[in-house]
Amino acid sequence: MPNKLSKISKISIINKHIYSNFANIEYLEYEDTPIGSGGFGTIYRTFNPKYVIKIFHDKTAQKHAYETISLLHHKIKIYPKETGAYILQDFPELLGLPFAAFEAFNSEKQEIATVLLMHNLAEEGFIDFGGDERETVRLKQLDLESKLILCYQLSKIIAFLHDIKFIHSDLSDNSIWIDPANTQIALIDYDSGYHYDKQKAPTTIGKITHWVDSNLKKLFNSNPTKNTANKRKNLTTSDRLNSENWILANAIFEIIFNVSPYFFLIDADDQTKINYSNSYDWPEIEKSSSLFQKHNEVFYNKIKINLQLFSKIGLNTLINSFKKVFGKGYDNPKARLTSKDWKNILYTVCIQLKDKTPSISHYTSNKTHIYSNKEEVVFEWDGSKYNKAYLNNKLVAYKTQQISMNFLDSKEVTLRLVNDFGEDTQVLEIIAVKVAPKILTFDADKYVRNDVAPIILSWETNETDYVVISGIDSQHLSIGTTEVKPIDHTIYTLTAVGHFGQKVYKELSLDVIYPEILEFSWEINLHKGLNNVDIKWETEHAEKVLLEPLAGEREANGLEHISISGELKFTLTAIGLYKSVTKDLLAEPMGLPKIRQINAPMPNFQITNLVNTDHLKLPPSLTTLSEIRFSNQLLINKSELSNDKMLEELKQIDFTTSDEIDISSFNTTSNIMKRTVGTIKKLMKKLKPKSKP
Repeated sequence: MPNKLSKISKISIINKHIYSNFANIEYLEYEDTPIGSGGFGTIYRTFNPKYVIKIFHDKTAQKHAYETISLLHHKIKIYPKETGAYILQDFPELLGLPFAAFEAFNSEKQEIATVLLMHNLAEEGFIDFGGDERETVRLKQLDLESKLILCYQLSKIIAFLHDIKFIHSDLSDNSIWIDPANTQIALIDYDSGYHYDKQKAPTTIGKITHWVDSNLKKLFNSNPTKNTANKRKNLTTSDRLNSENWILANAIFEIIFNVSPYFFLIDADDQTKINYSNSYDWPEIEKSSSLFQKHNEVFYNKIKINLQLFSKIGLNTLINSFKKVFGKGYDNPKARLTSKDWKNILYTVCIQLKDKTPSISHYTSNKTHIYSNKEEVVFEWDGSKYNKAYLNNKLVAYKTQQISMNFLDSKEVTLRLVNDFGEDTQVLEIIAVKVAPKILTFDADKYVRNDVAPIILSWETNETDYVVISGIDSQHLSIGTTEVKPIDHTIYTLTAVGHFGQKVYKELSLDVIYPEILEFSWEINLHKGLNNVDIKWETEHAEKVLLEPLAGEREANGLEHISISGELKFTLTAIGLYKSVTKDLLAEPMGLPKIRQINAPMPNFQITNLVNTDHLKLPPSLTTLSEIRFSNQLLINKSELSNDKMLEELKQIDFTTSDEIDISSFNTTSNIMKRTVGTIKKLMKKLKPKSKP
């Protein structure tokens, strides 16, 4: 029965996109047989051979490990990346870094444990540099150029870690893994490291090997009864950085020459190395010296020859750096180079190498001709010495060696494999075989919509990927029909899209029935009164009308009797199936007639009462007039008024009467006479000739 980790919580993951399968993991099964162990934890295979886990059994160490790895994840996520690549594409040396850290319930131990999940480097083709000699022999047989590139990679990753204020603290031959086939280094054992900007100390002072410096050896050898934790407190951040830079220099030398830099000394004791540094300039030594290991004389001679050859082939800077560091640097940190120094030196060395750049071993596609832009072309490739792949200048996802692409046209597709020193490129040509699309028919079952039923559009095309009709959102097949419901005059455009995006067009015009107002009139209806009007209308293609005001909705044709008090504007709206039209008119009731003149005969005045003319005091001239006519005007024969005597007499007329006169009949007569005399006076003035000067 497999062991199981369940109730997984507090997951820290380096990239949720790359490792999406683990972002929300609920349980993980692993084999019960460990494949490795250390002071703080044990390594197991998971049931996916690509991954291994480290389960901690030391409570203090597991807390530090989780904190350390999760902080590394955070720093890596925010680290500036100009290329936009995933961190392992810029720093493939981080492949051995646990990509996930979490807490889980361990079914084997029945307890909560801290777990690190990482790639199984052995399954990826890597070899433990400090492992069994039967395996490491392949590493020793690598050519010089490959070894120099590996050394550059090691210095590059240590410099990166120092740049983000992290000290590995456990750098040794066992923490370095090498893929000889792809010339690639990967570093492991980060969990006991130290973020010197966030943490107080690492959980280890490192593995005590022949690579460590004098300071660590003295610290480790002093006070054997004193525990490691107390010893760690005696180291400053500067001490740890200097020690790691020293170990890095030793690792670089051993990767290149397969031996440690002091292999020719009698032993690896601290005092032996100090005595040598005080007596000689590395790598010189008298073979008669008590410090010299005579069993290594042959190999020593070989190394010295190689060092001389290195100088001749332009590696002077590297050899001089070795001489400086190993000559006086063992117990003198000031004589050491930093990780960044080693990185820059080795980059300068590697950039001059012949085989430093990537190499494409094969690059193929599943087809060279395409007949549609929807056809997928599958590209596959393989190569060595690269950490990034670009297809048509687009960065390919990490660990991808196959990708599918679509093309709108013929295209040359360039594969670029890139590393820090250069690139290798190959080109494949994809040919697009293009045939223009054609619209064979585009029609409708009728061209005028005269009812509520939709109009059916139909079409037929060939060499077409799909068709689009204006006003309709969806795409259609190359042959088909669809319903449309125009409510106005509409032009539909059919666009046939070819297999590579080519387009041809055809238009179809559809109309709809519009309502029409044939008549809209009014007249006065005298039978119903002077203020009553008859509104009449006649329409065509109208469902109904709206007569406003005072009427409302009515039939399409009709007559309406409406009483109005004054001038009024009526609006008729003819409502059709899809459109409406309006028309206005002004109506008014019949008013009273305007009488400009009434011609009627002058009534005869008959005064039945006798009036004493003496009381009227009429001038004799007035009594002699032959005729006086009353109408709207007073008519008198003008010739009879043309004398001054009559005018003078008229001025003197007095219409006052005595009390004896019968007023009831005289009033009317007197008024008439007054009006008559006044009119005569005015007329006389007009007729009087002007005096001559």
